[in-house]
Amino acid sequence: MKNKKNDLSKLFDGRFFLTAALLAASTLLSGCGALDYIKTDKPPSDTDIMSGYYRVGIKVSNSVDVIDEMYLPDYELLSQSKKVISCAGQKKQGYKSWYKLAAFEEGEPYVQRKYLLIADEKPKTLFASKRTRALIECSMVIDKELLKEPFTSENAKLIAILKRVHEKSIEDVAEVSADNNVITVCGGMVNQSLSAAITKLESSPAEAAKLNSADGVTFSHLSLDKGVIKMGVEYDIVTVRIKLGSLVKGFKLDLEKETKETDIDIW
Repeated sequence: MKNKKNDLSKLFDGRFFLTAALLAASTLLSGCGALDYIKTDKPPSDTDIMSGYYRVGIKVSNSVDVIDEMYLPDYELLSQSKKVISCAGQKKQGYKSWYKLAAFEEGEPYVQRKYLLIADEKPKTLFASKRTRALIECSMVIDKELLKEPFTSENAKLIAILKRVHEKSIEDVAEVSADNNVITVCGGMVNQSLSAAITKLESSPAEAAKLNSADGVTFSHLSLDKGVIKMGVEYDIVTVRIKLGSLVKGFKLDLEKETKETDIDIW
């Protein structure tokens, strides 16, 4: 009986040392990646980043409001031009990047456009595969001339509005991208995503009717495999939301409802 107990003790000791060895190997192979994956994320959280974006209102917030509400001085670099205010940051050794932009027009004291991107690429470890995911959102005033154009169909009008969103996003990023490489990288992801969505809609215009549906429109993404886009237009304000990578699954948000995501992390 004593020999059996000793055998069991050796067995459990062996399992303990095997587990310890695996954890040590994972840490050595991936740097701090395995530990970062297990530990609670450090601030700012996704909620912290998103809440500043949502507190800035189209045709409501001025430049002072934008900096007060959107800027996290401990974690972000602030960039400004005559038309654009941007806050951008990185964490997790550069695996997570984000930016928030607010844009103005000459003669308009209040925000006319705003943008948000949060991209998180967790490194592959011994216990978890690589997961890349990104959230993109923008809201802007659409010029009345575009809205009054005699389009051949409602779908054609929606595609034209999305193209205008794309054009403005490129212009606004260019205003501040020279100050911070994070803005350039994040702006490139937004550009790539909008381009892919527009290509899908131009090849299948009928899909535009799904933009404001619960499922949205699915499209292929060059680096993140898949994306889903939703778009809602209310009066002269358009809101676009895109989720990419692993965030695509379960994307069932209603753009007509006021966003409540500031209460929880999106991941």
